[in-house]
Amino acid sequence: MQNVHQQISIIKAYAERVGETPENVCRKATGNGRFFARLERKAEQILEDWNRLQDYMDQHPAPFELVGNNSCPTDDTSADANQENEVSNV
Repeated sequence: MQNVHQQISIIKAYAERVGETPENVCRKATGNGRFFARLERKAEQILEDWNRLQDYMDQHPAPFELVGNNSCPTDDTSADANQENEVSNV
């Protein structure tokens, strides 16, 4: 599946090949003359939101026991330790 940035590139490339503007192609296809501009704004907002999420996750890393498995720690495989972690994660 393509992301929104790839979709925008595909629309632009198609529009260029057929000698239309991306806005006109989208208007003809969807009946909405503002579709392409709205798609570009959404793409920018998604990128900004993703960057904020990445920054947050970088500043607040997951505890080691949550990385990759979500239910048991990577350094202690005993049943007691696993049960303790499951209770504390609830």
